[in-house]
Amino acid sequence: MREVVDDAARDRLVDNVVGHLLNGVTGPARERAFEYWADSGENIGKGIADGVRAKAKEKEKDPKAAEQGNPARRTMQHKA
Repeated sequence: MREVVDDAARDRLVDNVVGHLLNGVTGPARERAFEYWADSGENIGKGIADGVRAKAKEKEKDPKAAEQGNPARRTMQHKA
């Protein structure tokens, strides 16, 4: 994937997938998504799994964190 996207695009992809997985995807479906992205290489799968787990812990500590949503979505909403 390195030939197709740069580091910034890869980071946006990870943030986007993390946001979507936190939006109601749980249990076995979330684990399958982690497995799917792990096959993509470039540490994308690890970044997604780590990001989801970290943000899920934030939500447990701070209920308002759930309202903050996906950073990629906020960017697009701002542009609209």
